[in-house]
This record gives sequence, structure tokens and C-alpha cells, in this order.
Amino acid sequence: MSKEGFFKTVLPNGLTVLLQRQDRGSMSFGIGVRFGAAHHPASHLLEHLLFKGTKTRTALDIRREAVRCGGHQDAFVGFFSTFFITKNLASRGYEPLNILCDMVANSVFPEEEMERERNVVLSEHEARSKESETILMDRIYRTLYCNTQLERAVVDDEYTLRKITRKELLKLYQTYYVPSQLIVVGVGPAENDKVIEIVQKYFPQKEKISVESIVMPQESTIPPSGKIVVAEGGKSQVHLMAGFRAVPRTHPDFYALRVLSMIIGESVSSRLFEVARERAGLVYNISSHFDTIRSSWKSILKADCTSYHGTLRIYSQFSPKNIGRVERIIRGELGRLASNVVSLEELKRNKEQVIGRHQLGLQGTHQYMRMLFAAEVNESIDEFHRFEDGIWAVTEQDIKQVTRNYCNPSSGVWVILKPKHQNCAHLKKTLKKS
Repeated sequence: MSKEGFFKTVLPNGLTVLLQRQDRGSMSFGIGVRFGAAHHPASHLLEHLLFKGTKTRTALDIRREAVRCGGHQDAFVGFFSTFFITKNLASRGYEPLNILCDMVANSVFPEEEMERERNVVLSEHEARSKESETILMDRIYRTLYCNTQLERAVVDDEYTLRKITRKELLKLYQTYYVPSQLIVVGVGPAENDKVIEIVQKYFPQKEKISVESIVMPQESTIPPSGKIVVAEGGKSQVHLMAGFRAVPRTHPDFYALRVLSMIIGESVSSRLFEVARERAGLVYNISSHFDTIRSSWKSILKADCTSYHGTLRIYSQFSPKNIGRVERIIRGELGRLASNVVSLEELKRNKEQVIGRHQLGLQGTHQYMRMLFAAEVNESIDEFHRFEDGIWAVTEQDIKQVTRNYCNPSSGVWVILKPKHQNCAHLKKTLKKS
């Protein structure tokens, strides 16, 4: 136990249980699987079908029991994992955990639900493919991580989704939804022994089941430099995203990059918001995001991407006439951070913002649970409990150095989503001039 009230247990069958005991009025449970979009394009369909009934519960039973007394149930598929989550009043006790365990251990994949959910997933993918920020982010990952599993994860493989059979889907479920791939997480007034007792009831296997490694192409060692990509799809405004390769959460530079992202554009007091929005009035919005996504080389499902594995993204939306000025502002602020040391006051203020946001996430059982799961998937539970110390240790020179190493304004990928009537050549020429 590395933190008061925190328990981590790895059962003999390989299943990991994380519990953060808190005296709250709510209780959140989740079950994660180390299997996601980068491993197989049908992972999303698989996630949907786990809600469609077990050996003892119908789909209607699951829906009604999960949300009784105001409860919440959901799931999401990431690059390297799938996570089923629930939040309920603490007075409901362990019933929601029983439902989740039953879904993951005993799903039956009703034949009549297969086509219905296939159509739902395909509709979701179609809707997602039209969202401006999603289009930009997909282009960023497909370019920065060309020929790696991350490129595969963001490409919606409709052919596989349309053609996969129930038998093939069951095979994936039986192969990868096994105890050694599962992480059970709980946050709230729960007892560790009781959680383990319930988990062992649904996953009674004593031996650890080996899962065949999925071997994927290694990434290129040199990231693209200054590549400009233009896509169509905007309505009246230009959407611009600059993406830079970064590092996983366990890398020593993680903390400085986390603070750098806050300085650049994660809040209304950030540099880009102040200059581009408040002073110049050029943009509708402008922000930065630091993603740290990793499938560890130690994990059973090997998806090695270890030299660079994360992305710092800067996103903005504005009128086409402002593209040159906005792009110059972004490059200019990155250049200043790479050339000049930030002031102690600015550094302290942004560290406080990062830590404050982290602490706010720990206030609710639901967000706390998701943060614990992400840390375990990234094999960074120890780092999770040292997060604040790591942020406080960041120096002015650290910010300057990580800006130079990862966010050189002449490198990365710059993606423009333009209105259909706008001239591509003109936009590229404007961007290159600036």
C-alpha cells in the first residue's frame, strides 16, 4: 500500500484489483481490459455487446439494475484498453460491481443483437468522422505515428466491422477477456477483502492464462518535421491543429511537458489564450492538450512504441483570413519558450493549476477511478502517487529544454481543416510564409 487507503492486489490468475477507500456518499467501480482499438478494430463492437445480456441477466436487467437509484453506467474504448464503469450511491453497496463482473465474465452475445449493435457502432464512426477536432487529431496521429499501432488505432476499419462474424467476435472475447488482462478498480467506502471475494466468485481460475502477443510494426525513429496537411470539411471557419511527438507518462520529461502544456494553452490564463484571444481577438478558441498513451513493453499484449509515445497538440478555430496571424502567434510563443527561461512567478502559477486540476479529479469517486485505471494501464501507479512531487520539481530550465526537444515550432505536423470553398494552395502558401 503506497498511499493511505490504497490497496493493490494481483491474484494468482493475473487479475489486478485496485481499491482506493474513501468515506464518500458515492461508490464507483470499473473493470478494464488490456485490449483496445490498436489491437483489433472490432474492440468497439465487442464493448457494445457486453451490455446485451449474460447467462443470468438480460440486457434490460443490466440497464435497469445499473441505473437504479440514479446510478450511472458507461464504457469506452481506448487505443490499448476498454473500460466499463459505474457510479452509484454508496448505499447500493457492491451490487454494481456484481453487474460489471457478470458482464465481463458471462456475456452471451445474443445473435439478434449482433447486427443491431454493428449498425450502431458504424453510425458512431460515421458521426465521429465528421467532427472537426476529431478529423484533425486523427490526421495528427496517422502522420506522427505512421506505420505503428497508433496509426491503426485511429483508422476506422469499416470493412472488418461489417464482415466480422459472431463466431470471430466470441473468439476475441474468449482469448483476450481473461483474468490476466483485467483490472478491477474501486473508489469509495468499500472493503478490499469484499471486493476480492466478489471478483474471485466471477473469475475463479487459479492459474494465469497466457495470451499470445500481438506483434505490431515498430515506429520510425525520426518524427516528421514541419509537415503541412490540408483537409476539407470545415464550414465557415478554419480549424488548425499542430501536433508534436512527446513521451509516455513514465518518462522523466513527463512532468515538464505537463506543465508546458498548461503554460501554452490549457486555461484562460495561458499564453496562447491571452495573446490570440484576449489581446488580438483572432480566434474563437485556442487550447493545448498533452496526451500520454502507452502500451508497455512489459504487458502481455505487446504493442511496442517506446521511444516516443504521447502527443502535445495545439488546436484553434478562427476565420480563414486570420490563418497567417494565428500560426505566427503559435510559432512565436513556442519559440519564446524554447529560447527564454520562464519567470518563477509564471512557472509557480502553472504548477499550481496542474496540481489543482489533479486534486479536483481526486475529489469525485468516478474521476478518481478513471485516473487509477489509466495509471495502471500505463504501469505508472507509483508515479500517480508521486504526481504532485514531480510537478513541483519542474524547473525553468526544464520547460525550456522540453520545448526545444519536443515542440520545436519548425517540427511536428500542422493540419488545417478548411472550408470547402477555400483554396488549398493559398492556405499552404500562407502557412509556409508565416
